[in-house]
Amino acid sequence: MRYQPDFFKETEHHRKGCDVRLATLVEHFDGGSVLDVGCSEGYNAFGVSLYATHVTAIDNKKENIAVCQQTAIEHNVRNVTFLNNDIEGFLRDNRHTQWDCILCLSVIHQIAGSVGLERASAILKRLSCSGSTMFFDMGQKNEKRCEKHQWWKELPTTAGEQEKWLRHYLAENTDFDVINVIGSSPVHGVHRLLWKLERS
Repeated sequence: MRYQPDFFKETEHHRKGCDVRLATLVEHFDGGSVLDVGCSEGYNAFGVSLYATHVTAIDNKKENIAVCQQTAIEHNVRNVTFLNNDIEGFLRDNRHTQWDCILCLSVIHQIAGSVGLERASAILKRLSCSGSTMFFDMGQKNEKRCEKHQWWKELPTTAGEQEKWLRHYLAENTDFDVINVIGSSPVHGVHRLLWKLERS
């Protein structure tokens, strides 16, 4: 089973949460160029490509990028570039590049699980300087399997407290000053908040 569903076909294992999140994102999407960080098998990159001028999608797993590239060929998708790269190396190599929109979906908690929350937050800060807007979601403490991420112990438990914590986290660790919840999607037994970040 793939981590993400195939954007171009529905299967019995289709993850409805991905549909809900993408639909909400597209409703608030303003078009232009997009950077999709941690694109996995390309579900969001392909979805957003219908409304974007160009999508640059990166993932640190070669096998994910291979799936994405093959899917793009099969469906004649020409406005998405898939690159095998880690986010720190990519940002270093593209430090002068700006995107209209950045997708940072289900990524920062994974990075924090590998290198710690402090370093992940520094990456988020640098990433936020590279775009005009950002769509963001992040693992929450009340999700199933959250215990594998030790830093999640810092997070509050109730939904209201988590929203407050995340709003403060995004204000402190991004370059955006307009930070709003635009919806939520079902993930691991809870409704994970989806945020849109902009500048006033």
